[in-house]
Amino acid sequence: MAGEYLGLAQVYSLSDEPGHGAEIFSLLRGSTLEPGAYLDAFFDTGHERQGAVESP
Repeated sequence: MAGEYLGLAQVYSLSDEPGHGAEIFSLLRGSTLEPGAYLDAFFDTGHERQGAVESP
């Protein structure tokens, strides 16, 4: 199965350097939806609590 970057990345800012046992998040999902429909269905539902990260 090949992947395609759709221009969306989810990240969480750690308060410290990750060490042994640090939890890392990833999500892979197979879908037959077109890219725009996929983002609308799973990441643009209208119930998000997210925002852009500003560079320091």
